[in-house]
This record gives sequence, structure tokens and C-alpha cells, in this order.
Amino acid sequence: MGTDADNEKIFRVGTGTPTKELGSAIAHAIYDGTDVVIRAVGHGAIGQAGKGVAVAEGHTAKQAVRLKTNFGFFTTTMPDGKEVSGLLMRVVRD
Repeated sequence: MGTDADNEKIFRVGTGTPTKELGSAIAHAIYDGTDVVIRAVGHGAIGQAGKGVAVAEGHTAKQAVRLKTNFGFFTTTMPDGKEVSGLLMRVVRD
């Protein structure tokens, strides 16, 4: 689901990404002291990413850990050569 780079875990989220699994993965990365970067292209993927962050907040709240999410945009090239913009969410321990 993700790769590590400079103490951060990168998740590429799609429309079919299970939100419970994404939320658990985000929470585990935060518990391990790793920042999380979520990349999503398209309204369905962005919705799944948002729900995944909400699930992660539910998990971490049980351990009295608060999360902070910063939003931005990114541009990537699709396999067909078309450039598209997406939403980037950086989730860190608050």
C-alpha cells in the first residue's frame, strides 16, 4: 500500500481502497513515529482518503494521540502520458 522515504510512509489511494485498512495502516505508521503522506486522484479516491484519515483518528484517539492533517496538491503523469492533479494529505502526530 505504501513505500518508505525519509521517515514517511506514502499511500496511493484509489476509489477501491478499503477505508478501515487504510485507517489502520495510517494509525500504525503514526504509532511507529512515521509521518504519512496520502496521494489521491479523483473525487472517489479523495473521499476514500478522507474517510481513512477519520478512521485513523478514531484508532489513535483511543491511545490519546491526536493527528494533524495538512493538505496540498500534486501533479503526476498517468500511464497514458496525461498529466493530472491530485490531493495530497500529510498526516502527522499533533
